Amino acid sequence: MVMLRPGQTQRVYFDDQFLMVSAVKTVGKAYWVWVRAMPVGADGSITGAGAEIEVAVENTPEVEIVPGQRVELVEPYLRASEILTRRRDPVLRFHALGVRPVGQIAN
Repeated sequence: MVMLRPGQTQRVYFDDQFLMVSAVKTVGKAYWVWVRAMPVGADGSITGAGAEIEVAVENTPEVEIVPGQRVELVEPYLRASEILTRRRDPVLRFHALGVRPVGQIAN
């Protein structure tokens, strides 16, 4: 189990995961992508329904990313924070330096 305090980050690995975009949203300079992470079996087949993950992307992709497209997250990590309401609610958010189509060579 990973224990993070507000402000800390932790590198995340998506080895052997099929990442497919389910939605994309741009708000001002913020770029968000929702990906469905699905496990891949030894024979290359998708072995489950997976889970949808909301990812804040720090750099806008060089090419258009569309729903249904298979992607790779560039240096994904978790960031811990707190939402202050009537109590302190801990939050873990997924972030990545970038997102690119599978097989695209990094610049």
